Amino acid sequence: MRIDAALKYGTEFLTKTSDSARLDTEILLAHCLCKQRSYLYAWPEKLLSAAQHDSFNTALSERAEGYPIAYLIGYQEFWSLKLKVTPDVLIPRADTERLVETALEKMVDLKQPKILELGTGSGAIALALATERPDSDITATDFSEAALAVAEENRQTLNIENIGFVESDWFSRISRKQYDLVVSNPPYISPSDKHL
Repeated sequence: MRIDAALKYGTEFLTKTSDSARLDTEILLAHCLCKQRSYLYAWPEKLLSAAQHDSFNTALSERAEGYPIAYLIGYQEFWSLKLKVTPDVLIPRADTERLVETALEKMVDLKQPKILELGTGSGAIALALATERPDSDITATDFSEAALAVAEENRQTLNIENIGFVESDWFSRISRKQYDLVVSNPPYISPSDKHL
C-alpha cells in the first residue's frame, strides 16, 4: 500500500470513532514508518512494507476502540518535552501547562526553590519546572511504583539532575522538610471514563 492510500484508508476507517481522524491517521502512520508527519506528504508514493502495513492496521484498530494516541505511540509532548507515557500514567494534558506557568510565577523571586510535587505520574510537571528552574530542588512523589519508573526514565532521557522521586501515598513517606512550593494535579477523571 502506498502512503497516500494508507492516509485515505486510515482517515475513512477512523471517521466514525474519532473527531480527529485525519490527524490520528497521520500520527499513527508516521510512527509506524519512524518518520515525521511531513514525510507522508513529501513521499506519498512510497510503499509500506508488510510489517509497516500490519503495524499500521493494528494501531488503527486499537485507536478505533478508543485507545489513546499517546499510548499507541508511547509518548506525549508537554512543555516542549517529549515524555514517555504508558498505561501506568495518565497522559499529560495541554491545560496542565497552566499549572506550570502559575508555579513559575509564584517562585519568580525565590532563589533555589524547594518544590514538592504530589502525584507526579509521568513526571511532566516536575520535569517542566526543573527545566525552567535548574536551580530548584524538586521532590516528586507517586503512590505507584510503575508510574515512578516512567517518571525516572523521562528524567534520565532528558538528563535532568535536580529531581528526586519518592514512592509515597501523598505525604506519608516525605521527610520533614520545608518546601517553598507544593504542586499537584491529582487524577480527577473517573476510572471508567472512556477517554482513559
